[in-house]
Amino acid sequence: MAFLEAARILVGKGINAKFIIFGEDTDKDGKIKKILEEKVRQYRLGENVSFMGWETDLDKIYTNIDIAVCPSELNESFGMNVAEAMSYGKPVIASNTGAYAELIQDGANGLLFKTGAH
Repeated sequence: MAFLEAARILVGKGINAKFIIFGEDTDKDGKIKKILEEKVRQYRLGENVSFMGWETDLDKIYTNIDIAVCPSELNESFGMNVAEAMSYGKPVIASNTGAYAELIQDGANGLLFKTGAH
């Protein structure tokens, strides 16, 4: 949820940023997406946040973003989304977990942050 909190701060400061959340909803009943949608409503980010769902057209995703943010708190085994974004020449901001920390040199080819950091 820290990602949405950061989005709320940016929008609150008058930055007209758009955020696209995409990826597999790992709960079969859509629990994660429902929690995220509630936070979007709570933070009044409806105009700034959209959900793409599981999208397999990587070109559609990566050509339409300016920055990839990968805020996983899990120990990612490879970090395919980071590698994909980098292959499109997109800057990446990611949590300092698992493979993300292996793929990104903080301050050189991306930025890393501690999970749970505010």
